[in-house]
Amino acid sequence: MESGKSKNLDTLGWLAILEIGIILIGLAITAYFWKELPPQLPWFYSLPWGEDQLIPKLWFSIGMAVLGIITVFNYFLSLRLQKNDYVVAVVVSSSTLLLILIYFASFLRVVSLMLWSI
Repeated sequence: MESGKSKNLDTLGWLAILEIGIILIGLAITAYFWKELPPQLPWFYSLPWGEDQLIPKLWFSIGMAVLGIITVFNYFLSLRLQKNDYVVAVVVSSSTLLLILIYFASFLRVVSLMLWSI
């Protein structure tokens, strides 16, 4: 019979693989459409309309890299937390996935707006 610990590692591992996969898809989309994207993209929609909303397109790649660092950090944190409380470990990994999904959805929105407006 499989031990609970290896089952827990599998769940956390699959969450980490899913998170890294989404980040890699985002980086691939950025690389594929790099030449078609304008030098600056809208990102800060809460600011007044105009140049204050714009960021350089390189920031999207940097954002994905930062998410990758957060994913690795939270994965190892989850591994440590699961020894005492498995639920907290899964919540940490799941919240990382949620953060990545929100960033990825916003990223896709901006990229699709820019590509179809060209």
